[in-house]
Amino acid sequence: MKFVILLYGPSGLVRRHSRNVYVEKYSFKQCDPDYFKLAFSPHWSKVRSQIKDEICYAYVRELIRYDYSVVVEAIEKKSVTL
Repeated sequence: MKFVILLYGPSGLVRRHSRNVYVEKYSFKQCDPDYFKLAFSPHWSKVRSQIKDEICYAYVRELIRYDYSVVVEAIEKKSVTL
């Protein structure tokens, strides 16, 4: 059985620790949309934020398709339609 866990809340140690528990203890794959955003530019913009959420969503969708469980950190709630 595969699972998708979405972690919301302020960035910091608690969210990162929660993600690491799932990755290390349960072999979840991880996705942090901020990594995708930084691939384009270190500067923030509304368009880049939307693009990084869409790329993360596509990445997570493919991981699920290949039967992986995934923990997703920091994706915008309005971008998620599972």
